[in-house]
Amino acid sequence: MNALNKLILICFFLIAASNLHGQTTTIDFSTTPYKNNGNGGWDPNYFANGGCPLYYRFGPNPLPLNGHNIRTVGYMWLNQVAISTPAALNIYATGGSNSNISIEYPFKANKTYDIEINGLLDHQSSVGAGYPPEKYVNAVFWLKLDNNPAISSNAPSKCEPSLTPVEKIVDRYSKLIADGDRAISYRKYKVRFATLEAKNALKITYDPSPADPNIAFDEIFRLQNVKITEMPFEELYNEIKPFYRNTKPETLGQNTRNNPLYKIPYTPPPLPPNPERHHVHFTVDPSKWTSNNNGLSYSVSASDLIPNLNIIRFNDLVIEGDYRNIPRPTRTLIGIPAFYQNNNITYSYANGDIIINSTNSVHTAPSVNIDFYVTYF
Repeated sequence: MNALNKLILICFFLIAASNLHGQTTTIDFSTTPYKNNGNGGWDPNYFANGGCPLYYRFGPNPLPLNGHNIRTVGYMWLNQVAISTPAALNIYATGGSNSNISIEYPFKANKTYDIEINGLLDHQSSVGAGYPPEKYVNAVFWLKLDNNPAISSNAPSKCEPSLTPVEKIVDRYSKLIADGDRAISYRKYKVRFATLEAKNALKITYDPSPADPNIAFDEIFRLQNVKITEMPFEELYNEIKPFYRNTKPETLGQNTRNNPLYKIPYTPPPLPPNPERHHVHFTVDPSKWTSNNNGLSYSVSASDLIPNLNIIRFNDLVIEGDYRNIPRPTRTLIGIPAFYQNNNITYSYANGDIIINSTNSVHTAPSVNIDFYVTYF
């Protein structure tokens, strides 16, 4: 093989590898043209047509960033690097306001896209004013692939705090990120879309959801960048049902039952061809629990108890309680989260496995056998 053929072969493999791992576009709010006025400060000319009067804000009119038009509605502003905060677009969500961002991008039909959101999760200094700290929860991100890059809002000022309605659903083109961890720290969130038709905008809303009067929001997310990675089409068979995991009762379990504020309309992806539905009963005895968090909680993995567990789509997990004799002997099915045998039982589902968690007032593992019933494809 001569040198030219070797070079062609190497180029072919490089292109193939690039297509396999995807092409990534970064929308970077930390190192962008709006800082270049010649002396390291803001460039007011960059913001002149954005629709907001200040020179460190985007607005409802498109402004180019990394080759893609950006629009915003709500109170958001850019800061340069400081001692305690990164250079970022600061976005806010309180009980009466949210932040809306639109990124024009040519999403193609029959492709898979990973969307990555990177930044610092922070809280405002007013936490605790009017509400006890335990009432506060994190805001959520709603992401949508849309045909129209404009942000629809009836707010009298598109640059000041306002609550723009957002469609709170999860389906092929709409996703939810709900994080229950309150620690002030850098976060990397990722969601995946599998498109069947072309779209031309990614819309991101940082929102005080759910609209429950018993909880409070006072959030800042310091958004450094958004990454969009295009890959060959792959259907999302393993996507799970969404919950408001940012709220304490929802963190690892089901929605608050019979509370419409917590209901999220959900259209699951299609099942693979010829799926097999599984109904599995299993028991966790006291010796199977593993200590977490210095003995404050205990957990067990379903994969350690169910041989050859292979979940394509998770359906439900319940506790099998006491027997009832109406109309014939049958067991009471107890939805999770639940308080059972003096233990708080919750679960999470990730990467094809179910993690069951238990806590109680004396920080011990459950002392009795607990029977579970799981359904999945």
